Parts: sequence; C-alpha cells; structure tokens
Amino acid sequence: MMRSTSKCEHIAWMQCANDHGKPFLHESFRLSELVQSLPDPNIQTPGLIVFYGKRNMQGALREVFPRNNFRRQSGRSLLNLRIDADSQESQRPVFFADGDLFNNDSTCIRTSCHYSRAIPAYWSDEQKANVPMALHTRLAWLFANVICIFAEDYGGLERVLDLLQSLVAFDSASSLPPRVRPSLVIVATRWSRSPTMRVLEQEAVHRVRTSEILKKAFAKVQILTTADDTISNLARYRRLKEVLFNELDGDAQVRRESHALFSAVHLEGFWNEAIEHTASDLSKVFDFILATRRERPIPRELDRYLKSFLDLAWSHGCQTETICRFIASALIMDALPPGSHTFHPEALFQTLYGAIVDGVLRVYFHHDPTLVTQHFQCIKAAFISFAFEIYKSAVPASQLRADKIREASFVWVNLKTNRICLLCLAKSPEHSLTCGHTICDDCLRLFATAVPQLEHHYVLQYCNLCEAKGYIYARLRPPTAGIRMLTVDGGGICGVIPLQFLSMLQDNLGTHLAIQDLFDAAFGTSAGGLIVLGLFVQGWDVRTCTNKFTNLGQQLFATKGRAPWQILSKLGDIFWCLLSDGHYDVQMLDSLLQGNFGKDSTLFGANHRLVSGLKVGVTATTTSSASACLFANYNGLHSRGGDSCYKFVQGSLDHEPRVWEAARATSAAPVLFTPVHIPTVGSFQDGGLRHNNPIRVALNEIKQIWPQEVTPDFVLSLGTGREAESPTSTSPLRSRFRDGFVPRLVRSLVYSLNTENPWRELMNHLDDATKTSYVRLNIPFQLGEKIRLDDTSKIEYLMSSVREQKGSVQQQQSIILSLLASCFYFELKKRPHFQGGCFEVSGFLRCRADARKILTTLHKFSSSVQVVTALASFGQLDETFICSTCHRLTKSLAFQVNSITDTIKIELATQDGDRRQISGSPNSMQCPHDIHLGGHMESIDSYDVAADSIRKAAKSKLGQGLTQSALIPLQGNDQTRRVVEDWLAKASNLKELPFIVDPTSFQPTKRRWFPMVFANRVTARKSQEARGDKCIILIALEDLTPNNGLPVWKDGPTTVTKGS
Repeated sequence: MMRSTSKCEHIAWMQCANDHGKPFLHESFRLSELVQSLPDPNIQTPGLIVFYGKRNMQGALREVFPRNNFRRQSGRSLLNLRIDADSQESQRPVFFADGDLFNNDSTCIRTSCHYSRAIPAYWSDEQKANVPMALHTRLAWLFANVICIFAEDYGGLERVLDLLQSLVAFDSASSLPPRVRPSLVIVATRWSRSPTMRVLEQEAVHRVRTSEILKKAFAKVQILTTADDTISNLARYRRLKEVLFNELDGDAQVRRESHALFSAVHLEGFWNEAIEHTASDLSKVFDFILATRRERPIPRELDRYLKSFLDLAWSHGCQTETICRFIASALIMDALPPGSHTFHPEALFQTLYGAIVDGVLRVYFHHDPTLVTQHFQCIKAAFISFAFEIYKSAVPASQLRADKIREASFVWVNLKTNRICLLCLAKSPEHSLTCGHTICDDCLRLFATAVPQLEHHYVLQYCNLCEAKGYIYARLRPPTAGIRMLTVDGGGICGVIPLQFLSMLQDNLGTHLAIQDLFDAAFGTSAGGLIVLGLFVQGWDVRTCTNKFTNLGQQLFATKGRAPWQILSKLGDIFWCLLSDGHYDVQMLDSLLQGNFGKDSTLFGANHRLVSGLKVGVTATTTSSASACLFANYNGLHSRGGDSCYKFVQGSLDHEPRVWEAARATSAAPVLFTPVHIPTVGSFQDGGLRHNNPIRVALNEIKQIWPQEVTPDFVLSLGTGREAESPTSTSPLRSRFRDGFVPRLVRSLVYSLNTENPWRELMNHLDDATKTSYVRLNIPFQLGEKIRLDDTSKIEYLMSSVREQKGSVQQQQSIILSLLASCFYFELKKRPHFQGGCFEVSGFLRCRADARKILTTLHKFSSSVQVVTALASFGQLDETFICSTCHRLTKSLAFQVNSITDTIKIELATQDGDRRQISGSPNSMQCPHDIHLGGHMESIDSYDVAADSIRKAAKSKLGQGLTQSALIPLQGNDQTRRVVEDWLAKASNLKELPFIVDPTSFQPTKRRWFPMVFANRVTARKSQEARGDKCIILIALEDLTPNNGLPVWKDGPTTVTKGS
C-alpha cells in the first residue's frame, strides 16, 4: 500500500531566481514528495527522463504517460517533475522532468501547499552569465538517465546540435564513471518530401551521430524520426515510448554493474546534497561518495589512530598481512554503515581513505617507497574483498569486522591500549573491560547488548578482541538528549558545604533514586575533586561520601601537639613547612586516600560494580610550570590542541593514573601538603591554584566529549562558601602597609582563588534564556570571617549554615524538578512531512533513566504533570505510558511547525503552572532529524528499513530453493520490540509480506509464503513442523538481544541495524 500523498497540484521542481540582484536556487522538494509516494523507497530504484521542448513535447508526454494528469500546475520553473502512474509500484518507477531550455524566468517557487527553500548561490560573475543553462548540465543531468529533446520545438536538428554543443561545453559535474552518463534521444520530425531537403536532413543527422563532443557527454546518442502531425499523436510517439523505456532498462543494468544504481531514498539524499553543492560553486565536480559523508565526516584523527595502531602492532611482532586485514576490516565498518549505498569498493577506498593510508605508510617507510606500495595494495585489496563479501552476503559491516577479528583473536589478546579503540581504529576508547581491552561509545552501541528496561544502557559480557569474558555495564547519552553537568569547587574542609547541598537534594529525591543518576558529567577541584571521585567513580552515596570526607579531614588535620598561640610553636610550624614542603604528614594522606579509593584502581579502568559512561574530571596544577591540568576517567572525542589552557593528563596503559593519585594531585594544597609525583606522568599540586572553580574547564571538556552539543541542559555549580565583600576604600591616602606590593600580590592571589569570580564572568557572557539552565548553590560567610582549609572544628557549623539558608527548600525543589525533567527527551519516529502549509512532526517522549522511578519522584512534587509546548498540550504524563513488557516510557507526540528549522520547546508543566524543559529542548526539528535518522545517505524511515529487511531475508531464503518453511530467529536492540509491534499494527507497510499473527487461523489456498510472528522459537518450530511443505517464513522474537538500531537476522542472509 502506497503512502498517502499530498493533494497539492503543483509540479514545479526547481528554479533559478533573483532577489535584489542576489541569485538563489529555489527548490520545491518535489522529488521528496514523489519519493514519499513510493511503496518501497528503500528498495525501488527510479529512473529519470528529462524532456526538453514546447508544443511537440507536451503532445508526446501525454502519449508516453497516458495515465498521468497533465492539467496539474507547472508554473514557470526551470524544470517540472512527475512520476509515471503506471510504474509507481514497480521496482523501477519512472520519474520524468520537463522544461524549456530557453526559459529564463526568474520567478520564485512560492506556494502554501508545499515546502520550498531558497538556497543562496555563491557564483562568480562569469558563472552567473551561464545560468540557467549550466544548471541543466551540471545539476539536472547528474541524475538523468535519459535526455530527450524535441528538435522541431527548437528549429530543427541543426539548431539543436548547436544548442547541445553549448550545453555540453559546461561538462558534466558527476564523479561517477563515464559509462553511466545519460543517454541522449533527439526526436526529429520528417517534414520535407523534396530530395534536397532530405539530403540536408541526412547531413544534420550525420553531424549529430559523429559529434565527438556529444559522444563524450552522453553514454549513447540516438535520433528518432517521427512522422509529421498529419497522423495521431498515439501513432506518432508509440516508438518513442518503446525507445525511452528500453534505454532506462539498459541504463539500469549499466548502473548496477557500476555500483551506481541508487534507491529512491538515496536519490533524494544525493539530490539534496547536489543542489547545495551547485549553489556554492558551478564549476566543482560533485563527488557522490564524499556527499555521503557530509553529515558523518571521516574521523578527524584517523591518521593518528592508524599510526598508533601500527606502532602497537609492529611492537608486538604482528605479521604484515594480519595487520593489513585488520586495518581494512576496520575501515569497512566506517565506510559501510547500514543503509548506505554500495559504491564500487575501489572507488570507495580511494576516495575516503587512500590519501590517509598512503600518508601514514609514508611516515613509516619513508626510506623504502616499495614497502609503502606493498602495504597500501595489501590494505586496499583486503578492503575490496571485504566489501564484495558484504555486498554478496548482506551481513552488516560490524558483523564482518567481528568475524575478521575472531579469525586472528590469538594475535589481539596481548594488544592493549588506552589511546585508541581497537575495534574501529577511528576513535579514542571511553570504557575499559575487565580483560584490559578498551572500547569507544560507538563500538559499545554496536557490539553490546541493550538493557531491556532502560534506554541507551548496555551490557558487554565478552571482549570481541580476545573472546574473553570482559563484563562492562554502561550508560550512554541518547543522541537527542542534552547534557547535565555538576561542578564542585575547592575549599579544604569547606567541602562539607557542597556535600550538604547534595545531601538535601538526595533527601528530596528519596532513597530509590541516586542523585548521581541525574548527571552525565561531574568535575571538581581539590576538595571538590575528592567529592566527585567518591560519588561518581567509587559509587558512594552522598551519606557515605560525607562520612568519608569528614573522617579524612579529622584524621588528617589532627593537631601536632603544639598550641597554635604559642610563638615558639608557630615558628616551629614554619620551620617544619620549609623543611618538609608541607605542614601535614603526606604518608598519612597517601594511606588514607588509598584506603578510601583503593590502592590499585585506575581512573580510566574497569569497575564492573558501577556504571561506565559517566564522565568525571578533577583539576590539578603542575609543579614545573604551574599550568592547569585535568585527570579524567575518559578520553574525549578529539585530542586537545596545543592552544588549550590546560593539559589533559593521560598515562600509558601500564602507568595509568590511579584514582587515589588523582585525588592526591587535585588536593595537594601548597603549605599543607607536598606535591605528588606520579611515575611517567609528572608532579602535581592542588588544582585550586588555577581553577578553584572548575566551571570553565568543565564547559570546555563537554565540547571535547560531545562536540555537537552547544548548550547543556542543566549545570549545577556547588560552592564552598563565599566571603562577604568589604567596602571599597575611597580614601586618597595610600598606606604602604596596606597598598604595598606584597599586600597587593596577596590580594591578587586571593582574588584568583575566589570561586565566585569565574561564575560571575561566565554569567556575563550568557544570554538571559541560557542563564536559566545554570544554577549555583553557595552560602555567604560573615564579613571578616575566615575559615582555614584545615579547620575541622567548623564542620558542623558549615553544614548547619547550609540547612538554615533562607529559601533553600524552594531552591532545592526547583533544582530537582529541572533534573527530573531533563531525564525525558524527544525522539523522532520518522522524518517530518510537509502538508497543508506546514511540517507534521511525530515522535515519542522517552526517559533515559528508570521511567517508573522518575515519574514516582516527579509526582511527589506535583500530582499532575502535563507535556506541553507553547501552543499545545499533550495530556498527562504518568505510568500508563510505561510499556508493561519492556518497562520503558513511550508517549506519542505529534505537532506542526512552519519550518524544519523552527525551534520547539517541549516542557513538563506541573499543577501550579511551573514549567521545565525536557532534555535537548528547545531544538529545531532539523537537529534531531540529522542525528536520529542518520542524515540523507542512510535510511530515512526505520520502519521501512525493517520491512525491507523482512522482504529481503524471506526472498533470499526462497531464492535458495527452499520448499519447506524456514525459521528466521530475530534479535534486536532496545527499540526492536516497539518496531516489531509497529509492523504488526501497520501490516500495510508489508504489502508483499502480510503477517499472519495467529497461526491457527492460517488456511493457505495455494502454495505461497507468509511471514508468521511468534513470541519464541519453541512455538515457531512447532508451527514449522506442522506446516511441513508449505513455504512459510517463521519469524521468532526470541532472545531480543540488543544490537544497535533495527533487528538483526541471526542466521538469515540480511541484517539491518541503525548507525555505525
């Protein structure tokens, strides 16, 4: 069953327009409308015929496409676009465009019934002179399979030849092989009966057929002579239809052999890329392969990762062929994500990776170019072989990658690194397995099992590299969700202040939900560093963290037995500090930190008791240059540049900083403690010397971790007390003791340690709307009140000051509401569809945590919570929207926007009118579309891809000569069950494969195959045995093992997943 199409009667496709002298390319998204009207756009491979002419062309179109309505409004566009009604449901539907080569109308395409866009054209003055003629050659002909020109409408063959020579002078903009260029059919009319005129006509025909410039521009040139208009158009153009459709068939075969036969979805995607490319420059070649990577560029540091891998592999004595095959299978996984077009492997390799691989090899074998060539050819040959293997078997690239690794798993057992993910060789690892191997976020999504009850939670139970048990449990940020961040200032014993704030927040949440579960990243300095390490790395609850922190302080800062008011005692303290470089016993400090954080636990290491994926960083300062640095339990997407204001500390795998060492480094306050030396890493002291409030470092780091995110959902900054500001002296008299250089230096140092100043500076750079997402909690000290870093007697006073702060209860509840709202995020179901003058958007409200716990806590603050936008309400949000099977939240949302770039603020509204934005909101519909649906070059509709997968798997099974029923076990990911449920609810998506849900009611009247869905494999096999020779495809929904994206056929020939 075809999707419903718009009732819009316009067929205008594109136009070149001017607005106050500035050129624009106007496009009506007519191609998108036609693609969406197809029943199977992911499978169907349309052909495009472009007609040029006037009166004769119009008559021919009516005969070639008799079932089409030619009364639809064409307007005055450069080209109009239609679909052949007879072929719409075929494997090769025919799109046909028509236009007049001499149409120079520059009227914009503007209608209220369909969406259009104006793309600014950045053409040189010379290029502007050739528009719009160049647009036909360098844009429309990129996608045309056949060009048909009616000579009589342009003054005969001689005039057409001159016109064509002018057109092809612009040359093709296509990067595809010359053999897939369009065919040319010139329709000429036999008018003259005199011998002289016939000779002239024959000479014109000969000129056309022997024209070298036309042979270069077109794959084939034909002249079709028709009778004059004394006979009917039906008889006159019967032969034309046959020629055109034969050319389309021949073109399809050539394109299939050249790996250039595009599905309708890919055709639309390439068109959208090409029109923007053409608007930017009329002279550049449009590279189809590179166009697929605009939304998903080649990994920025691929060359660095490849070099690191070669260092590692050759240091372990790996064989050349093994290394080359390992690299090739990694590149294949990057090159062929699910849903991508199957370009010729050699062109794919050369375009995407050729220069990078060659450059890396030249660094290694600069002394011997022969070795460069040998290794390059070995990698290239393996890449091509693997690609053809994927094309033939339809296995996903990730599965092939796993298979190739497994073939030599004994080699990879000892290859371990914390610098590169060895599964993809394209990113830094973010998680460490218990076997010692590491893995990045994307590979974790691909190879791990999704936790059934939670969104984007994964379990990996064995290592793909060494095949050993390597358990890890990870929580990843959903692609359309935002970031929630916590920062904690330094301040010695005043660290009990942020701990008390956190304790009050935890009390508001209750015992069933940990405050740590509501943040994605946490950063701290000094005492704040100890707190975030305890909460997020060690997994302590707030009460435990508070107890350990206060006990640490009380044991460490115990008196040394000298009364502080005795002069001799003070002189002794000063002498001791100078002699030992610190006031307190560092051996006791080391012992206490090791006892609390573990002696051997590494910061970037495996702790399978906790959830991996939470990003934690603590600041420190180097002793050599007093420059800032950061210890972290992650790597980030990219390496930090040399112009960074701080150093990212990263030890080798054998000398990875331990958790207690990071704690020691961030809290080594001068005077109080000596610096700490970490072997192979360096010597460090308290991070508060440079970033006592780590907010700036934290904001910069989230750009390294999630570079696509601009503004965090929510930032909570916890202070350790602020001094009351002294009134500024206005006296003109200058005191040497008060204003001398020493007091001034001291005040400057104190100012730099002040944690409020960085926060004020940040607020001054944020707009009012953004400021609402940033919250700081702190308490004021009394005027002149000073609290020493080691004054443990003030602990209870500081904690009670937090509890007694005016308005703290309301502020705490406000923070909790914001954090709870940020647990919800919007996920598109399908691409927004334009209809009736606006875009219709549909999707789901999801919850990134345990939905039942979040809603229970939310309803403690408000018994009624509604999902709203500025213009609409979507009803109550409660537990009725939690699936009883998978226990996940699925609330459908549908709304309309005027433009794809409009921002929509989705909020949760409480019964008292308070509104809180959900995660990732406000956002344009374009942003989640690009992220969630993978961009133009991948499948635009996950449900269609799933349906296509069933068709392909079933047909392939039948193609193997099966006469009995075939069982296809189905495994999937965290979205599989809801996708399958959607198939069952909308069986019309599977026109050729109607589901039989109830096997007992199935009574086939003839030998046909029907897919049958069962809850598990046992009942499926029983039905299989009962059916016997009836050719039925049985799909068992057993072991819904999450992968990534859509369902995976375990033992079938087809696999469909989402995103690589």
